[in-house]
Amino acid sequence: AVVSTQSTGTADVVIILKHLPTKEDTSKVMKILGTKMNQQQTDKAAATTAVTDSGFTYTHAGNTLRISLTTLPSNTTETIDHEKHIKLEHLKNSLAAIRHARWFEENAFQ
Repeated sequence: AVVSTQSTGTADVVIILKHLPTKEDTSKVMKILGTKMNQQQTDKAAATTAVTDSGFTYTHAGNTLRISLTTLPSNTTETIDHEKHIKLEHLKNSLAAIRHARWFEENAFQ
């Protein structure tokens, strides 16, 4: 779900997984998305990816895509291994961003 566009050249995307997202999931998604995005680029400017606390960023030609991973709300009550999983705080913030985007979509033009 695209959550919001913060400013020119920056977009936020939240990916909801059916299980608690791990740091390994972040690496897998980052690799897949980076490969797909690089295939779409027509210029030869280098793209960069960087891991963040809630997911990762993909930057190309001054444009940034901020990807956050989260899970279904019912999964946030599961036991989180702090060495393996994304922190609960970040999972909840990503879910809140989705709720905010849905609220805005429903109420913005009323």
